[in-house]
Amino acid sequence: MAEHDLTSPLLSPRSSDQPQTVLTVDEDSEPSDQSPSNHQPPLQTHNDEKTTLTSPNPYAFLGSDGHSVPAPTTVDPFRNGTPFISGVYEAVKIVLCLPIMLLRLVLFGACLAVGYIATRIALEGWKDKQNPMPKWRCRIMWVTRICARFILFSFGYHWIRRKGKPAPREIAPIVVSNHVSYIEPIFYFYELFPTIVASESHDSMPFVGTIIRAMQSTRTPNNQKYCPRVEVLSSVSAEIRGAQVPPLLFRCPILTPLPSLAGTYLHQPRGFYREPYTALHEGRRQNLNTGAILSVVGVWVIYVNRFSPASRKNAVNEIKRRASCDKFPRVLLFPEGTTTNGKVLISFQLGAFIPGHPIQPIIVRYPHVHFDQSWGLISLAKLMFRMFTQFHNYMEIEYLPIIMPPDNEKQSAVHFAERTGQAMASALNVVQTSHSYGDLMLLMKAAELQQERPWSYMVEMAGIESLYHISSLEAVDFLDKFLSMNPDTSGCVKLHDFSRGLRLKACKLSEEIFGFLDVEKNGSITFKQFLFGVAHVMKQPLFMQACELAFAECDVRGDNYCMKEELSNILRQAIPDLNEDEVHGLLNLFDSNNDGRISRDDFITCLRKNPLLIALFSPRLLQKDFSRGGDRMLEDIV
Repeated sequence: MAEHDLTSPLLSPRSSDQPQTVLTVDEDSEPSDQSPSNHQPPLQTHNDEKTTLTSPNPYAFLGSDGHSVPAPTTVDPFRNGTPFISGVYEAVKIVLCLPIMLLRLVLFGACLAVGYIATRIALEGWKDKQNPMPKWRCRIMWVTRICARFILFSFGYHWIRRKGKPAPREIAPIVVSNHVSYIEPIFYFYELFPTIVASESHDSMPFVGTIIRAMQSTRTPNNQKYCPRVEVLSSVSAEIRGAQVPPLLFRCPILTPLPSLAGTYLHQPRGFYREPYTALHEGRRQNLNTGAILSVVGVWVIYVNRFSPASRKNAVNEIKRRASCDKFPRVLLFPEGTTTNGKVLISFQLGAFIPGHPIQPIIVRYPHVHFDQSWGLISLAKLMFRMFTQFHNYMEIEYLPIIMPPDNEKQSAVHFAERTGQAMASALNVVQTSHSYGDLMLLMKAAELQQERPWSYMVEMAGIESLYHISSLEAVDFLDKFLSMNPDTSGCVKLHDFSRGLRLKACKLSEEIFGFLDVEKNGSITFKQFLFGVAHVMKQPLFMQACELAFAECDVRGDNYCMKEELSNILRQAIPDLNEDEVHGLLNLFDSNNDGRISRDDFITCLRKNPLLIALFSPRLLQKDFSRGGDRMLEDIV
């Protein structure tokens, strides 16, 4: 054997004149030698076979040519990395820190009391809500700000590393930050004393309204007779309830907090009723209570009715007004809209970027080894206990360079937000995903219904909203429908359960609908596939026309009520072997108010909640020359 040194290759190179072959393995043919130029990869054959097995598109009559679903993501931006105490080191450390915890609790309570008293003194007699707080009152508020720093000290943040400096308020009147825990609002209150945006209803709350007024809060007036639901742009909902659950998950069109916070009046279209305000966490419900932490933590955030365009517009205008006046403090926003675990940035809301002022991004990090300080799926009490029983908690703040708005103000908000997100993600060395507050709604809904893998129901709602213009509330409604189909432990639904959930029997049409959703052709569908499918159907330009024409076919008397006999005939035209019980089940689905009659509103509402069922009317609509009939119907509607 020839001797080799360290630089010699272990294998001698193949001579250039030696023939090279590519072997293609096929079940139905013998292996053959092919040149690389003529080689056809097996994947192409697989795709051809899949194409031949694809069922017909039941929504082609709407103009649909199929749809695609992005690959599922494995990122969970809301999961706390250490939800449980694990390891001997952590257990011993907690035992050793229990006496220290008692001292920290005493310091925590004393700072809350002193801060509250100082705030009341600073606000005594001040009724001018449109102008900045006088300087002498701001000086008194320094007592509260110092108390906030001692509160951070009691939580174990003995020193906080800072990198960079905040820009002058005259240069960057708006600051934005990633949102990981309830700690950073306390820090920003101490460090920056910023302006916030809050709902008018919170101004009258005892103890909370006092601090809100001190923070130069911007109030969005609740002057509408009816607004869909109350939502927050940041995690104040979590701070109020002790769990990261938004109030809108309880399907309350209007939430009016009682002065005592002991309950909530739920305004329904048929009247008012009162029930205890509860929130879900880890499979159980917790009664709402006024925690002392609320007074200092839960008020330096931005409240807005995200589902009211007027409220959003008023809030943006007020942010612009405050940012334009140097006498007001700078405006602080958390554009992510909720707390995350800090491992990624999620999509940004545009409230901070629409005014078009220079923005200084701030990023916060919580370096850790044994204890993740992020406010993920962990209760407030557990998170506070873990903080109190640490030797020291690490926190790093970095002030990034100012980002100037684009010149074209009308087209700048989205681009401005993207540039800011890229700068923050680069500084954090993370990626920015398309998750949004809507994904948290889906996550908590799945957890509420005790799904084994609730994180698998997140769909990156920001991407779906921009692509299909479907709201987070609609997505939660569709999740209700999907969960009624009895998904398995992996979050997938089979054909049998899918058909039963839509009140269809196993037939050719139900198989075609299922095949339309099952883009991977593996015999099961995920919630993401289900949501993309129904959103795709609803987005078709002819969908609403099809709904109107379908109702017109059932409204044979012209009195805006659907004849059940005619509807039964149409259903049997699509599925000939329906029995009476199956027809009755579908009729009850359309009769949403159970009054024995199917009005136009009942009919359209049912199809909007179950858009896949429009396929039941395709045989009748195709008989009526749907394409031309749809144009005539559109002219009649206009």
